[in-house]
Amino acid sequence: MRGTERPVVGQIFYVPLYEGGYAFGYVSLMDKTTITLCSFFDIITETPEPPANLADLPLVLEDLPVGGAEFMQRKRYP
Repeated sequence: MRGTERPVVGQIFYVPLYEGGYAFGYVSLMDKTTITLCSFFDIITETPEPPANLADLPLVLEDLPVGGAEFMQRKRYP
């Protein structure tokens, strides 16, 4: 997802983790008042490519409220 794109329900995204690796989630609900709910899978990988069986994995967080700013592309610092 690019920084200028608005997420859509069902869209899978990855989250780079502070200590390395990537987590995966999907948008479960979008409200017109800027509330977005996301669910996160119980997996951490070394690359941002989602595994083929991602949809079969259990969720660790369901319907977590996330603001729109979290989906904005950030500047990368060395």
